Amino acid sequence: MSRTIRYSASDPTSVERLLDKVTELADSGRANEALALLTNFDLQSPELLNATGVCLMRCERYDDAIRVFRSYQMAAGGIRTRDDLPNHHRCNFALALGLSARVGGMSDVLNEIGNPDDADVVRTRAILNRWTASLSWTGRLGWWLGVAPDVPLAVDGPIGTFRPAAVTEQVTAKTA
Repeated sequence: MSRTIRYSASDPTSVERLLDKVTELADSGRANEALALLTNFDLQSPELLNATGVCLMRCERYDDAIRVFRSYQMAAGGIRTRDDLPNHHRCNFALALGLSARVGGMSDVLNEIGNPDDADVVRTRAILNRWTASLSWTGRLGWWLGVAPDVPLAVDGPIGTFRPAAVTEQVTAKTA
């Protein structure tokens, strides 16, 4: 017997339950199903927009993910990301830029985040640092001069995060 779960984007507990379900689907390799679940809602919540962007990245739809992240993360004037958003949202935006071969944009977004010791920032910067280390000496010289070489970004593990690293680690510890 299946049970229908009802979600309301205006109810914070409902948003949390929806995020739990989306995370469960996406983490089990069913990002398309998670994305379909999210498309049934008026996505005004930054948490739901972030989840949509993460699902799009996991479906390798990086440009679509960038559009979603830009829609709510860009500050007035569109030059910087908003400082009032959680770091994991901004790190996901940076990762989407990197995965779409806009590594300079990835670096710029990471540099905007005021807390370089944040676990999500450290993880995303490590991806960028591994990419930089994988470049030939001419590639590193070009990168230093502002020309990103056409070398794909490699991500170990799941792409993007639905919740901040500290919350994710607490949830993982509870289920272990």
